[in-house]
Amino acid sequence: MRLRYTDRAKDDIEIAILWYEKQKTDLGFEFLDCIKESEKQIKNQPKMYAASYSFYRGCVVKRFPFSIYYTIENKEEIVVHSVFDNRQNPNKRPWFSANTGGVSIITKLKVKWIIATVIISIVGYLLIVHGGVYLESAERNNQPTWMYQLEGLIAWVLLWPVVIYFWILSFFSDNKIFGAEVILIQFSGYFLLYYLCLKFCNKKT
Repeated sequence: MRLRYTDRAKDDIEIAILWYEKQKTDLGFEFLDCIKESEKQIKNQPKMYAASYSFYRGCVVKRFPFSIYYTIENKEEIVVHSVFDNRQNPNKRPWFSANTGGVSIITKLKVKWIIATVIISIVGYLLIVHGGVYLESAERNNQPTWMYQLEGLIAWVLLWPVVIYFWILSFFSDNKIFGAEVILIQFSGYFLLYYLCLKFCNKKT
């Protein structure tokens, strides 16, 4: 597989080499040799290092307090996003940076989850309103109710993506929302909408 360094990763290596050379002659080149050794390991077995923090994998450099953070973009290319000095602030790692490829992977992940959450919530509201209103009508008229009960069940299941989104948001940021608050808000919204729809339907009848 082809391995490519981003501009940030190249700068990381150059800065580290210069710093180590100032500390001791040839130490910077020893650092570079260790980077090359880690690079070979990554190219030979790119999936050897577990994926964490979304799609990033981390290879710890021998002898030096550095980690190589990379992603497997496709079957032919590995992209090294950062040769990270582990003594730095952890929030400077590449998945927190908005300059990695234009938009960070975490930002993309959050946007996708927000869009999915909105769509799923709308579908859930429609299902619970439709199923709830017609369920009562079917019960009064002794008609089969299983289809409307199934709609209600699906609507309740659709609550969980909202909670999962906040768990992910909590894991990747300082937001400590657990998710219970969100599910309570969703339940309240469902019941309020259901109550208003019943009121509206009763007035019409």
